[in-house]
Amino acid sequence: GESMAAVTGYNGEKIGSAGVEGHANRELLGLSDDLSHLGPASQLFQSEQGNDVKLTIESDAQQAAFDGLDGRKGAVVVLDAETGAVLAMVSSPSYDPNDIEANWQALSKQADGALLNRAVQGMYPPGSTIKPMIADAALTEGVSDEQEVFDCSGTLDVGAGETIRESHGEVHGKVNLRKALTESCNVTFGTLGMRLGDEKLKKAFERFGFDKGLGGEILMEGSHLPAFGKLGNGDLAQTGIGQSTLLVTPMHMALMAAAFANGGVVMKPYLVQQVITPGGTVIQDTRPTKWLTATTGAMAAKIDSFMEEVVTKGTGR
Repeated sequence: GESMAAVTGYNGEKIGSAGVEGHANRELLGLSDDLSHLGPASQLFQSEQGNDVKLTIESDAQQAAFDGLDGRKGAVVVLDAETGAVLAMVSSPSYDPNDIEANWQALSKQADGALLNRAVQGMYPPGSTIKPMIADAALTEGVSDEQEVFDCSGTLDVGAGETIRESHGEVHGKVNLRKALTESCNVTFGTLGMRLGDEKLKKAFERFGFDKGLGGEILMEGSHLPAFGKLGNGDLAQTGIGQSTLLVTPMHMALMAAAFANGGVVMKPYLVQQVITPGGTVIQDTRPTKWLTATTGAMAAKIDSFMEEVVTKGTGR
């Protein structure tokens, strides 16, 4: 039903295809390429029944995420950081795949409605969720260290009469980088954005794959990155706090977080775990594959510990 629509998708002559129904259509029809190497013996495995496609999704997590969104516009992505297996991928509002053809005309007229899979197609400013990567960049590029103390008065002057403010009028006072991330201090991260400048910011976004596509079964929209090379201080500072013209998908932000949870290595996300014939033969079993190395193991462990403090004593508690 609706809770699984972002994963299962649909397939129909008049409506096209999306999701697992689209990219695993041959397997579901029993036309698996994996059998072709068997030659005539492949007929022994063919059946009037299609193959089963076993997903990585944990149905309890999927349902909890769907219930948590409660019809509000949004998306949830849950990954196994060590393997890349997608444990939940929810987009809301949603639709019921069982009667989608009957409702197609109404659904397809909604510009940003139920057919948009917000988890991989929705483009949003990441806001403060980008700050762990900015902290990584600041330490990696040597524009700050863990001992430096920033003085947050609640407002950052970025020149040309522009300022960046803390949310809810907060004033954090004197904070080091760990404390600044824990409290999500805009003054600190705006400052770091300006210090990093165009080239070093661009390098960080590239390290974490924001300029890359995924390929394979998960069709993720490419990021909209700021025009690096032409940014003034205001846009540099705004990029440091996840604003300006920066737009990314929820899936990509989950991959960024996974880098810090998995020693700096980002695994390629996948949804299909196995393809199984009606007779019970496993003809495809997905092995985890590395997508990219975003940062060092030591740096990942450090930022991971910062992120933990966000939820134990910071803005995420």
